Amino acid sequence: MTERAQRAADELRGRGWGLNAWTSRECPGCGTETDAAARYCSACGHKLPADDGTLVDLEAAIVAALQERPSTG
Repeated sequence: MTERAQRAADELRGRGWGLNAWTSRECPGCGTETDAAARYCSACGHKLPADDGTLVDLEAAIVAALQERPSTG
C-alpha cells in the first residue's frame, strides 16, 4: 500500500469505517449488524439512519492522503 493510500485508510478508520463498511452497518437500536442497503433493522425494526456521511468521509480521506507529511530526516 502506498503512503497516500495508507493515510486515506487511516483517516477512514478514524471515522469509524471498517473493511465491511460498504456491505454492512450496525443498528443503533440493538447493535445487530445489518445490510448496508437496509432501511430498517431486521432484528428490532429500528429505522436505520441515512448514510449521509459517506461523501464527507471520502472527501476527508482524499484530503488526508494528499497532505504532505513533514520529513522526519
